[in-house]
Amino acid sequence: MKKFIIIALSLMIGSNLWAKEYITGLQKVTFRVGPGTGNKIISMLESNEGVRVIERGEEWSKVSNKKGKEGYVMTRFLTKEVPYNLRFKWLLGQHKKLKEELAQVKEQNSNLNKEFSNTKRELASTQENLESTANSFKELKDGSSEYLALKEKYDQAKLSLSSLNTRVEMLQEKLSLYYFTWFLTGAGILLLGWMIGYFSKKRKRGYGGGIQL
Repeated sequence: MKKFIIIALSLMIGSNLWAKEYITGLQKVTFRVGPGTGNKIISMLESNEGVRVIERGEEWSKVSNKKGKEGYVMTRFLTKEVPYNLRFKWLLGQHKKLKEELAQVKEQNSNLNKEFSNTKRELASTQENLESTANSFKELKDGSSEYLALKEKYDQAKLSLSSLNTRVEMLQEKLSLYYFTWFLTGAGILLLGWMIGYFSKKRKRGYGGGIQL
């Protein structure tokens, strides 16, 4: 299960996080101008800070920090695994974003349902008018002025009916899409909520203040 979660998170956040690797452990790590403890310290890198590896060595690796500054750190303090606190922070942000998107989808779905209901009522009314007009044809003689006026009304009703049928079909397709989006968004919220609970238990606490070479 843990392996599955790590893979899922890597797929989701791999393109969103700047760093390729991170400083590991509960300490600050020296960032030096060259490989070896005899070289000048540029700065201290915090635990979980992201870096890009330029050249990896067995003992020392050349890296650049987020500001683009290049230097060396001990290879054993580098890890490709995204730190728990960064995963947790990202998950919280995505969870909030999905909840906002779900609220929007619900509102859009509600509006679309109202429009669909109104269109269905209009369609039913138009169908009744069309049937009534069609029945009236039987009571009129061909060529009469009333017949011509009624025929025009009948043709307009047919055109309106065709347009409304097309509108109903389009609204049905939209509703199906919104229901599907609603389902996926809700499922995503549940999954992220579960992941947040998982990582909240795994977050590392009580960072030490020790300094490592």
